[in-house]
Amino acid sequence: MLFKNSLKFRINKLVVSIVLLISIVILMAIWFATSRHADTQLSRELEVGHSVFVNSLESRENLLVNAATVLTEDFGFKQAIATLDSATIDSMLNNHSERISADLMLVMSLDAKVIGKTDTLTTDSGSYLTPEIYDNVLRDGGLITFNLINGKLYQSLFLTVDAPNPIAIAMIGFEMDQKLVDRFSQLTTLDITLLFDQEKSAYLTTLSPADAKIVLQSNLPLLENAKKFSRLHLTTQAFRLENYPHFKGYVMLSHNTDLLFKEFYTLIKDVAVISVIAVFVALLLGVGFSKNVTKPLERLSILAKRISRGDYQNIIELNTSTTEIADLSVAFKQMQLNISEREKTISYNATHDMVTGLYNRTRLLELVQEGIENNGAFQVIAIQINGFRELNETFGYKVGDECLQYLAGEIKAKGGCTARIAGGEVIWLPNQTVTLENIVDIQSEMERSILVSQVKVRIKLVIGIVSVNDSNNKNSVFDKAEDVIRSLSIAASHARTKSNNIQYYLPEQEAAYIQRIEVLYELQHLLESDNKDELAMFYQPKLALSNNSVDKMEALIRWNSKKLGFVSPEMFIPIAESAGIIKSLTQWVIRRVIRDLHHWQLPEQQIAINLSAQDIVCGDLIEYIDDCLKEFDISINQLSFEITESDIMSDPQRAIAQLNLFVEKGFSLAIDDFGTGHSSLSYIKDFPVQTLKIDKAFILQLDQNEDDLTIVKCIISLATNFGLSVVAEGIENKASLEILRQLGCQYIQGYYISRPMPASEVTGWLAQYHDKKVQE
Repeated sequence: MLFKNSLKFRINKLVVSIVLLISIVILMAIWFATSRHADTQLSRELEVGHSVFVNSLESRENLLVNAATVLTEDFGFKQAIATLDSATIDSMLNNHSERISADLMLVMSLDAKVIGKTDTLTTDSGSYLTPEIYDNVLRDGGLITFNLINGKLYQSLFLTVDAPNPIAIAMIGFEMDQKLVDRFSQLTTLDITLLFDQEKSAYLTTLSPADAKIVLQSNLPLLENAKKFSRLHLTTQAFRLENYPHFKGYVMLSHNTDLLFKEFYTLIKDVAVISVIAVFVALLLGVGFSKNVTKPLERLSILAKRISRGDYQNIIELNTSTTEIADLSVAFKQMQLNISEREKTISYNATHDMVTGLYNRTRLLELVQEGIENNGAFQVIAIQINGFRELNETFGYKVGDECLQYLAGEIKAKGGCTARIAGGEVIWLPNQTVTLENIVDIQSEMERSILVSQVKVRIKLVIGIVSVNDSNNKNSVFDKAEDVIRSLSIAASHARTKSNNIQYYLPEQEAAYIQRIEVLYELQHLLESDNKDELAMFYQPKLALSNNSVDKMEALIRWNSKKLGFVSPEMFIPIAESAGIIKSLTQWVIRRVIRDLHHWQLPEQQIAINLSAQDIVCGDLIEYIDDCLKEFDISINQLSFEITESDIMSDPQRAIAQLNLFVEKGFSLAIDDFGTGHSSLSYIKDFPVQTLKIDKAFILQLDQNEDDLTIVKCIISLATNFGLSVVAEGIENKASLEILRQLGCQYIQGYYISRPMPASEVTGWLAQYHDKKVQE
């Protein structure tokens, strides 16, 4: 009793009471501060998760738009749609789908009928294109939405294919599957539930079945967007995707609060134990511990606020000995760095091309529009790899991409801004005006053989140039960047018809561009149809000067279109080459010529057929010729082939290898239009040809122009030294004929001998010529 009333006891009792009271107060303070901070942290994590989820969707959306734009802007793709070439459309869709890892791709006509799709699609267009989506796509030119197809959710892009008006609707979709939801969960560090509709009939989630059942008990239609609610140990934020008004489902981000508070419960228990054991030192330890706990948490709270505002650069360094807080600090820093890197990647991908690292179409349009609005004069130059599609088909896309990367690097090194918008084309905005002489030098510099993936490839460049805001050029005023890019495309297309493959934009090219599209459309339709009566073969005799006999002729194609009228071969053949349909045209010519030979029954006649560069490298052409010869029982000696000099010189080594296959088969070969293709003598001696055909440009005024006469003498002398025969085309008078006879030319061809004639007149003409020769 005395002990209880002693001062020592009372002092001890007072000290203990004060220490216990302070310990309780500290515990309560820690509890309330921790709970408040945990709740704030939870809200911020949900907000950050919300932001990361939406940004990730936007990143996929940008990739979707870029992929769709590359496809729908592809000239070959538009051509395939315009001609309803479903095989080509399906092939391009399948190839493009594999390249971008799309789950579904299709093309629909404007009446919502499927005209092309990837191999994985079986349902009709109604499953993809609702009337509401159809109206929005046609009104706005495109739409990004979510589609529920066969119980699966797809992030889909609908985009019109314009040429220049809408001719079809393309759709590209990525499936929102469990793998994707799991990846989103890793990015947000939260569990995600994706409800496909308000009825909760279909959903994807990373929650356990039991937790998912808890979350799905909420009455979603009554919730406001981004509303937070709690069920047992789960705190969930549900929100609608505002950028996808057609999507009726919900996204729910859930956080397990048991995991969040677990460390805090342990911390409070430790503090209580320390308070009981350390009675006399608890006050100082409690103050120190409180400071060590609350101060770092407050700084982490500041960091979380900065992150929520989008500030990922400032990093707070915490000096703490508490392992849990240190781990939390490290986790915050890592999350801050990860979000920052993802945002940088998303921002980069939104403005750059993935293959070349150059600006993409979106950024290019911004730069051009800025230049227009600044009223400063500048140039926009398109540099295209000629035959880029054939390059990909022949050597593979890896070689094509590396050639494109080479071109991009060369142009980028010259300064200015560079971009890639589609295919094998690089757009260049030079820092200063580039003259035609500069362009020619650049073209010559980059048109060389390069070694890519152990393959030696020689590229040819087509260059289109548009001047903008040039005070000396009235055709350089533009209001919109899209108009500049369209004019650039027209100039580049027109450049393919030029001998130097370079063209400045001129307004009158618009009509020619439209005409080329019309010619291409009609030609494709004609070649795909069973009735090709619009096409006809004409034949022009070649006179042997040694005995004035006619035992050779050249086959010339003619096209008299019901819609377009007569179309010159000089127009439609280059179009067929650039569109990749020259193979079908050549096969028709070969079969028709062999059929005519069979009909004439003139075994002594040899017909020369013209081949393009694409025909030469066609792997199955010789086999096709052989089949036709066997079908009509025609000798190989009755066919010969002429190859334009410029086609051969575009890639001499490859041409020599391919031409050797024709010679080994027994065919006679001639170089057509000799003298116009800048042949190298070192190559001519290796060409497996038997004849040089002098271009008519040197023959038409042979009896009047001394320079032409000198050139013709040199060519005939060169051919003689190489053991080659010579054919001169373009003979229009007797004087030229006699000159060529004296110079030792073997064959002549031209209007002086005969104009080209239809197949029905050949035998009659030959009989008449023979009778006339006998009479003479």
